[in-house]
Amino acid sequence: MLVVDDEEAMGILLRRALRGCDVTAMTSAVQALAAISGGARFDLILCDLAMPVMTGLELYEALREAAPTQADAIIFLTGGLGPTEDDIAAAQDMSADDQLDMIRGMVAGLSERMAGEPDNLEGWSRLAQSYGVLGEWDKAQEA
Repeated sequence: MLVVDDEEAMGILLRRALRGCDVTAMTSAVQALAAISGGARFDLILCDLAMPVMTGLELYEALREAAPTQADAIIFLTGGLGPTEDDIAAAQDMSADDQLDMIRGMVAGLSERMAGEPDNLEGWSRLAQSYGVLGEWDKAQEA
């Protein structure tokens, strides 16, 4: 799995939460594009949308040309779903189960927000993808 986020803390948090998974974290879309163009392959790419120099959407567009199967592996994250600085600090001392519960809580928060935004297709797509990452396939299909 690749995490692409200009906030280094996001990569650290996901690496801790997904212990046992092979998680690579990069702090720029340019760095990720170079790695993938150089032959690196990932089953899943969690990518921030808002990053300097190259955005997550720009990375997606570049990958559609350079490595289409990798473009298909992208799930976008945004600050609205990501942890706060306090969440990250608290997660440092959490067990893996507690960290996973925290991530589930963030997804639940997105779900609550989406209930009031029925026309937000990007948000609903993000919610479905988030449930899929958590292995909650029934909820992903409902979203």
